[in-house]
Amino acid sequence: MPVSTLAIDCTDPICSFAIFKDNNLTSYFEWNRQSLSAEFLNELNQFLDSQKLSIQNIDQFVVCNGPGGYTALRVAISSIKGIVWATDTAVQGISKLAANAYAILNEKKYEDSHIISFHKIRDEFFIWQEYNQSDILHNTKSSQFNNYDEKIFNRFSSKTILCGDIPSLIKEKIDNKIINTKYIDDDKYKKNATIIGQLGLKRNLFDSPDNLNVLYPLPPLIHKKK
Repeated sequence: MPVSTLAIDCTDPICSFAIFKDNNLTSYFEWNRQSLSAEFLNELNQFLDSQKLSIQNIDQFVVCNGPGGYTALRVAISSIKGIVWATDTAVQGISKLAANAYAILNEKKYEDSHIISFHKIRDEFFIWQEYNQSDILHNTKSSQFNNYDEKIFNRFSSKTILCGDIPSLIKEKIDNKIINTKYIDDDKYKKNATIIGQLGLKRNLFDSPDNLNVLYPLPPLIHKKK
């Protein structure tokens, strides 16, 4: 029997699901979320119904566990943990930074590149991590992120490609040819549930939901009532 894998990405306003049979993508769905807590289980059930599947037909799960919107992350991860516990299956978390990098490294013309993946936490606070074709398949960098400062320029080379939420100062320097590197700002090379699933299946590090954590480097902002 083929192994059924459900991949989930809810870290950004456009959320998505993907189903794989063994390593083959069989279906994909995305929607623009308004309130994930109200929508998540309903959208998931409708997606599975459209494929004539139930949650009991899923053997394992892959989910993007951050960084991203704090509330959406908590909703998605808590829901998936509950489902995995209830169905006695396994789950694997994939960071947003790794997934964005893999979307580029998965392209043959970029497979030998050195990728630096950025994520904007808030205001001008960015984090980053670097990946290549060999270490992207390991989980050693899953929660090890670097704070952005000008020391990062020492990591750049002609083989470096930047992706994700790239700071505007870096883009400006590249556009003005002050830095000899390039960036990709194209939706074609941004993560979604398909990329999450592909990387998860390559890594094959499925585990207990007890070990699935939300990746959020800063505590959420608390907005005081006026």
